[in-house]
Amino acid sequence: AAARNEFNCIRDGERDLVQPISAFIHGVGLLPTDIAEMAMEEVELIWSPRTNITLYGDTARVTEYARLGATIGLGTDWIASGSMNMLRELACVDGLNQNQLDGFFPDEQIWLMATRNTAKALGMDDLIGTIAPGMTADIAIFARPPPVSSTHPTLPALSAVLSSFASLP
Repeated sequence: AAARNEFNCIRDGERDLVQPISAFIHGVGLLPTDIAEMAMEEVELIWSPRTNITLYGDTARVTEYARLGATIGLGTDWIASGSMNMLRELACVDGLNQNQLDGFFPDEQIWLMATRNTAKALGMDDLIGTIAPGMTADIAIFARPPPVSSTHPTLPALSAVLSSFASLP
């Protein structure tokens, strides 16, 4: 109730922050009507599921955000309650997706949450977030892909992609 009250306080009058220049972190207590308003106003959600679960015992209604067309970015929040890096946050999202959300998000969408969508939420999608000419990227390409002994279903495909990149001149 307190989180929703905070949303209500910042969406009306002179201090209306529900507009395209905004991105909201957590979004745990919002109702479908609030989420629909965010989506309509092009307000992005920065999702920090590990922190949400640690602090609140629950996380944002991300399937509702996705169904209503809101952009979902991914963040680690802070080390005291969140993941220490994005790889751990991605692992948390993957676990939630498989075990709690019935695989709602395809792997590509989870990847886009951590890259393109977060860049959009930060207002930096003209500089970072995608691998394209003119964009800034920090990429590590290894000549040898990791062993494909993981049970994760996308690791073989990722290994193949890394192998094909590594063979480029």
